[in-house]
Amino acid sequence: MRNLNRFSLIISVLLATLPAVAQSTRFLVPIVAAGGSGAFGSLWTSEVVAFNNSSVEVPIVYSYRCPFECPTFVLPPLAGQDLVIHTESAVPAAFVYLPNAPADAIEFGLRVRDVSQQSDSWGAEVPVVREDRAFARPFDLLNVPLPSRFRQTLRIYDFDNSGGGVRVQYYNMTGGPALKEFILPLLTPTDIYTPAYLQFDQFAQLPELAGVSKIRVRISPMDASQRLWAMVSVTNNVTQELTMITPQ
Repeated sequence: MRNLNRFSLIISVLLATLPAVAQSTRFLVPIVAAGGSGAFGSLWTSEVVAFNNSSVEVPIVYSYRCPFECPTFVLPPLAGQDLVIHTESAVPAAFVYLPNAPADAIEFGLRVRDVSQQSDSWGAEVPVVREDRAFARPFDLLNVPLPSRFRQTLRIYDFDNSGGGVRVQYYNMTGGPALKEFILPLLTPTDIYTPAYLQFDQFAQLPELAGVSKIRVRISPMDASQRLWAMVSVTNNVTQELTMITPQ
């Protein structure tokens, strides 16, 4: 009976949320981390802040630590607030939903840092991406360094969960044909708060990239239904200093 009551509560919350979601603009929070263990003893966390730069209250719908007791958060006018975003899927990213009309007035800040060395750095800033800034065409991540003292991670997000893969091509920054080209599958989202996603680590070790110091990464949709965004994180293996390379 307890499980049945919980299931009924989940359904009622989702049904109440759907109208708000249908009239909303999505924003991608590309990294959601809370004490995630990384290489070389690193311990990663993300901090998200929203600021309502308007004179009206703005409701925000997103997945957080009390998803059934408090499904909607209200951001007061001209005020900032930490967003405790939570994901229970295998995808370390999340969608945030804002009403269409005041969406332009909401400002975000997202920082990712290694708390095992927090006295040395305040981390790196990561964009929070509005859905109309996703790409329905090929786009590039430029000047990605490949020296062995760094580790690289490519992350790709599909706003529309088209169910297909993504074409990835690596080019030498000095020009020439593609050094490596392949199609990678995306993880399928489990709910409306989760983007389709793929993560490719340590691609600098590919034999095709041997002797190359910097590359251009080209991301291409496989069909017209895809809207993509991507970034590469570059992390120093000794200091854990993090650099984010995003499309500009």
